[in-house]
Amino acid sequence: MERSKNLEDLANTLSEECFGMSLGEAHEKKICIQCRSKIGTFIDEPSRMEYEISGLCPTCQDKYFD
Repeated sequence: MERSKNLEDLANTLSEECFGMSLGEAHEKKICIQCRSKIGTFIDEPSRMEYEISGLCPTCQDKYFD
């Protein structure tokens, strides 16, 4: 998912404040920004897309959005 530089900076700043790690760092390491688990395969496209937006693995997505 491609973001403008301003949106990317905002996402990284907010994620560092909330989770102690930038969204870009989570994506580079292929880990969940919250639980720090390795990201495996996604069960569906919406889960993958949500990871690109929030950095949350499917398990953490379920905790936040259920």
